Amino acid sequence: MVGDHIERNHKYARVWVPSKDTGVDLLVTDENHKRPIAFQVKYSKDFRLTHVAPELRGELKGCGWWRLNGDKIRSSAADHWIFVLHSFVKGKTDFIVIEPEKLAVRLERLHGVRRDIQSYFWVTKVGRCWETRGLKKAELARIVDGRYSNRLRDFTRHLNNWHMLEKEGAKGAST
Repeated sequence: MVGDHIERNHKYARVWVPSKDTGVDLLVTDENHKRPIAFQVKYSKDFRLTHVAPELRGELKGCGWWRLNGDKIRSSAADHWIFVLHSFVKGKTDFIVIEPEKLAVRLERLHGVRRDIQSYFWVTKVGRCWETRGLKKAELARIVDGRYSNRLRDFTRHLNNWHMLEKEGAKGAST
């Protein structure tokens, strides 16, 4: 799914899948097989219909849940981690693309330094992305109605953010 998305939307990118698990799920190069970018990919089913209060569902595109290992994030060999949120209701996939160092710092500030981290990401219909673990119902309601503000929990700038394919490489020598 991620590799297909990259190849369809970034014509100069070439996607490679490692033959064994080394903490890198995809390697993306430019059309000349240079300038590699390593990705770690994490999938979640959409928990919007099963774990979100009915009155909050209407303004959400997707809600994912991940159980992460803080040590693996901090020592990751990948350049970027990708969290995949596929909405079965809307049939749309969103991606949170973030450097592991930034992810580790943000999750540690939100939930403390720990090995076992549970993280919930919500994506709203208006294109905002929030880390919601531990929020109260009133705060969750403000997320869906657009009144919530918290820079640490706001992951919107990482939502569908594939700039590194143009900025760092995988763009090709002809561009």
